[in-house]
Amino acid sequence: MTPDSGPSDYVGAALATGLGVAGLCVLVGFTVVSVRLGVGFAIPGIFALAGLGAAVFLGPVGKALARRLENAPSGAAGAELDDLRGRLAATEQLQARVAELEERLDFAERLLTRQQDPARLPSER
Repeated sequence: MTPDSGPSDYVGAALATGLGVAGLCVLVGFTVVSVRLGVGFAIPGIFALAGLGAAVFLGPVGKALARRLENAPSGAAGAELDDLRGRLAATEQLQARVAELEERLDFAERLLTRQQDPARLPSER
């Protein structure tokens, strides 16, 4: 990941790391149980784990993971995303300048109305 990675990049990395650690734990646990129970457990256990893994990755969890990986910005999309972030920053700066100009305009209008008010008062005869 790059230093300017967004939060979604860290979520994807955490998800991949979590799945890897969970798979490793299942594999170690299965190995320990297989050694203690023998080959009679290992072969059906392998098929059960393969079926469970297929059900998980072909089901909603797998589909959500696939959508997450598809939406990850690639080279061109990442460059476009950086360009959009730059444009957003420039737009925010322009908005701040417009707000400052509005305040200055309001101040100038108040000064002008103060100077014109004495002239509007009727003169005493």
